[in-house]
Amino acid sequence: MSDDQITAICNMASAQYGDLAKAMDMSSLTSSVMGSSSAASGATGASSSAGSSAVSKVSAKDVKGTAWGKALAADAESHATGRGGWCFKYVRQALERHGVTGVGGASAYMAADQLARNSNFKEISVSESDLRNLPAGYVVVWNRGNGASRQHGHICISLGDGREASDVIRKMTQGYGTSFRVFQPVK
Repeated sequence: MSDDQITAICNMASAQYGDLAKAMDMSSLTSSVMGSSSAASGATGASSSAGSSAVSKVSAKDVKGTAWGKALAADAESHATGRGGWCFKYVRQALERHGVTGVGGASAYMAADQLARNSNFKEISVSESDLRNLPAGYVVVWNRGNGASRQHGHICISLGDGREASDVIRKMTQGYGTSFRVFQPVK
């Protein structure tokens, strides 16, 4: 089933059940449709990939980039040919081209719990003002917010120079209005 079909199913559920569907973690629907065991659990707490529940609070100046992260960022930048509104699709495709599987669903915010369980990443906590200082290859996931333009959240890959790549290239998102989670490449 394609991403567009999954999104359509989730949107129909939201239209039919209103706030109840919005309150539900739609990843369970995605999991049942896709038959995937790697869909997000719906938990909103932070966890890191190595099975530990601790998230390290760090300054962006203290985190280091990796060759794999730089390759991921370069790939994401070279494929960012969209016009906006498809951040999750483009980031997921970049991750898949670099061997990261198990990241899917109907909305960008769903990737946070999936990346937290992925052995290729470690979740860290940085201040919002440090986002533009992240090295290349770090993945930032913004939670969903109010309004049609923010109902799916946002996901991007840091390019290491204050910009981000998803379906478009732009300055690193700040002031989105919701919480965010940051994932450091570990290979």
